[in-house]
Amino acid sequence: MLSLMQQIKVKHAKQWQKEQEHATLRAEQETKQYHQRIRGRCVLPSEAQAQQRQNETRPADPARIAYIQQLKKDLKLKKYSTE
Repeated sequence: MLSLMQQIKVKHAKQWQKEQEHATLRAEQETKQYHQRIRGRCVLPSEAQAQQRQNETRPADPARIAYIQQLKKDLKLKKYSTE
């Protein structure tokens, strides 16, 4: 048996999901184009592709990581030496 708080959370989750589905349908009806949901937003397929390209990250460069760590060390040393 679910507690009262758990029942309320389930009810709100179902309501939120229905609202998201309705938002997608409204967006499709208004623009007459298919929409995708990405991170809670209704976007056109072209916008979705653009966001996916932005999210593609390059592999970490060990030299760059070492450089950044050295800068952090230098900054800590500088910070404590001035106090």
